[in-house]
Amino acid sequence: MTGKRVVFTGGTGKAGRHVLPHLKSKGYDLLNVDLKPFDYPGISTLIADLTHSGHAFNALTTHFGFDRFEGGRPPAVPDAVVHFAAIPRVLIEPDNETFRVNTMSTYNVVEAAAKLGVAPTTINFHLQNIYQKLQVHSKTEAVAKALRNRLI
Repeated sequence: MTGKRVVFTGGTGKAGRHVLPHLKSKGYDLLNVDLKPFDYPGISTLIADLTHSGHAFNALTTHFGFDRFEGGRPPAVPDAVVHFAAIPRVLIEPDNETFRVNTMSTYNVVEAAAKLGVAPTTINFHLQNIYQKLQVHSKTEAVAKALRNRLI
């Protein structure tokens, strides 16, 4: 482990598969979290569905590889979380499913990162984007709107 620990979601996608090798070449210690594996030396993938809050929290609190178990200590909180995981465009899934998946996965990743103490400036940036997309101003309003629209 040489660099900062970064959890990267969506690393198997079109953009992520180019970003992960670049970050690795800069010395970052990476864990890819995706629905599909990414085959690249030195980068482990945790298969997880980030629309489930438990999967998101577990992804941010897991070891980055089997070799990390040897010390007998729990994993450290990541230094950063990069969230690329999403359905990238319309017409891949029905629109309401795209909205649900992208909104819930982002919310769950941000919520887990906030509870673990990951850089608040990064978290606030993502939260403001979620609120703007939902046209709300708070977590309570976001949840209420999601329930009204049967997104959760």
